[in-house]
Amino acid sequence: MKSIHTIIELTNLLAKFSGPVRVKIKTKTEVIMRKKDVVTKTIANPFPTIYKLQELVVELNANYEDKVNDARLLEGKSNTFRAEGLVWGEAVDNVLIKKDDQFYIKTIVIKSIGTQTFIANDGRVIPKTQLEPFLPAPTPAKKQGLDDEVVVRTFKLSSIIEIDFDNKVKYVSSTVV
Repeated sequence: MKSIHTIIELTNLLAKFSGPVRVKIKTKTEVIMRKKDVVTKTIANPFPTIYKLQELVVELNANYEDKVNDARLLEGKSNTFRAEGLVWGEAVDNVLIKKDDQFYIKTIVIKSIGTQTFIANDGRVIPKTQLEPFLPAPTPAKKQGLDDEVVVRTFKLSSIIEIDFDNKVKYVSSTVV
C-alpha cells in the first residue's frame, strides 16, 4: 500500500477521482459547545477545548442531489429534491471546499466505525454524557424530506488523521490539530 503524508499529495489524489469513491476516514475535530448548559443556561461549561476522535466510512465525490433522490424513492417519495448552492464556502470541485484560506473535504457518511472518543487538550478522555449538557441540539436536514436523512459532513483537511483508499493508498497526516 502506498502512503502519502501531505495535504498537497492528498488534494492531488482527490482530483484524480471522476466518480464516487468509498473510503475510511479518521478525524480529530474540535467540538462546538455552549458556554452554559443548554437547558437552564445557569451552569458554566467546565471543559476546555474538547476534540472528537471518530472513524467513518464515507463517500467522496458523490452527487448529493442524486443520493437524496435515491433515498426518497426508497422511502416511496417523489425524486424531486434539488440541492441548493453552497452558502458558507466556495466549491473547488465535488470534494473540496475553500473558506477563508482553509480547505475542507465534503463527504456523505455511510456508517460510523466504533465509538466516538472525546478528549481534552491534556489527553484526558471525557465521557460524552458529561459533555451533553453543553452540546447544541443537532439539527436535521429539513429540506430532504426523508425519514432517514442523507448525512453530509465536511472536515477541515487539517483535522483529518487518516484516509484509507481501499487499502491501495493511505493518507496519514503528519500534523493534526
